[in-house]
Amino acid sequence: MSVSQKTCADGVAKYIELAEQYNKDLEEYKQKLEMYNYEVKQLNDWELKKGAYSWYQDKQDDLENEKRTWLRCADKAFGAFAAITNASLDERCQAAQGEGWVHGRIDGWWWTQADCGIFGLKGICKRTPEKVLSDLNTIYTYNKGKPFVTPKPPMPLSPSGDITCCGIDISKLTAGNNINISNIKQECGKKINSTTSDPTTSDPKSTIIEFITTNIRIIILVISIIIALILISF
Repeated sequence: MSVSQKTCADGVAKYIELAEQYNKDLEEYKQKLEMYNYEVKQLNDWELKKGAYSWYQDKQDDLENEKRTWLRCADKAFGAFAAITNASLDERCQAAQGEGWVHGRIDGWWWTQADCGIFGLKGICKRTPEKVLSDLNTIYTYNKGKPFVTPKPPMPLSPSGDITCCGIDISKLTAGNNINISNIKQECGKKINSTTSDPTTSDPKSTIIEFITTNIRIIILVISIIIALILISF
């Protein structure tokens, strides 16, 4: 094989190696891109649902407007009320309904007789704004289960390599985005095998070996004469 043939073959082999890796990377990219597009769609669907303002707003309004009371009735005399502060009312609501509940009012009144009779009362409680949003998320999954979107995968770069020695247009050897390796092997193989050895570009080592093999007798004779002349001179 001539130097030019070997250089071409090495270039093609290296290109094929890169192309095989590229094809693997491309398949992986396609799978990741498909998953990315699916995740984006899921997020868009979720955002659309989240954006159904009227439904969620109704639920938020319900939470904001819902009123609860203390668990136990207090004597109405308790409402001499001068000593009652907002802080103490908030504490009673939190004791009855939990964190995020504070005193509220209905028609301007912070208390109701409810089922306490004419001599008893219960304080009215409502959610804080933070509690409203928290319950909106917890009860109605407004902001829960938000789909996660992985970063968009980068497109792999097609390999650079030397197959110009085959006189082949790389773009014609592709099928879609994948590099058609079988075509490269077939076309470049034909080109390399059909190329005759160029004596001017043949391997120097091969040339020397061929010369020695062809002229071995003459070389031995010349060496013998030189040795004889050296011995005679002594």
